[in-house]
Amino acid sequence: MNGLIANKNTFFLSLFCLLLSLMPVWGGARADDWQAWNRIMVRYRLNSRLSLASRLEYRQTLTPYQAERVGANASLTYRPFRFLELEGFYEFQQIKNSGQWRWRWRHRYIVGAQASTGYQWLKFSFRERFQQSFFKERTENHLRSRVRVDCLLANSLLMPYFFSEIFLSARRENFSEITRVRYRPGLRIALSGGQTLDLFYCRQNDIATAIHIVGAEWVIEF
Repeated sequence: MNGLIANKNTFFLSLFCLLLSLMPVWGGARADDWQAWNRIMVRYRLNSRLSLASRLEYRQTLTPYQAERVGANASLTYRPFRFLELEGFYEFQQIKNSGQWRWRWRHRYIVGAQASTGYQWLKFSFRERFQQSFFKERTENHLRSRVRVDCLLANSLLMPYFFSEIFLSARRENFSEITRVRYRPGLRIALSGGQTLDLFYCRQNDIATAIHIVGAEWVIEF
């Protein structure tokens, strides 16, 4: 049994590395298309249904190497049923204008729901979010739809996953127009003391641009 688990771990790790190596080729990335996202999240479970969390994030372009965004959020998650999760959070960001050195502030709130089910060692989930972002000069509204598959192997420290997320405009003049699509394979690694390290690659396609993202997120749970 241990040998079987080890073989599965090796297979999924190899598949994850293969995806990382092939996806930039599919997208035809240029040198200035790459970004790095670094995150740390702390989650506190009040009980079996309710939890609080906060996350810090730093994003930078890699060529040239410069900061692109700094942000923090606070969230509340409620699980009324085993298969259903409701969430809401507020986010505060400082972002750099494209092609400029001037920074500006952005506020954002998100409300959403996620339904999930499982089959053997696979977990399938569908998440829907409404996102509203406030700039000084305008407001942006989006619907975000995500489908995700997680591999949860017994007695394994490696948890591969993949998801695809679509951003739809929620403004009256261009309602339901697709403005962004993300494809993200990742690998969560269970650490000691309720900690998890999430390593991922993300391909993000916007209306006029496309970028490749490599990232890491450290999650601490109490």
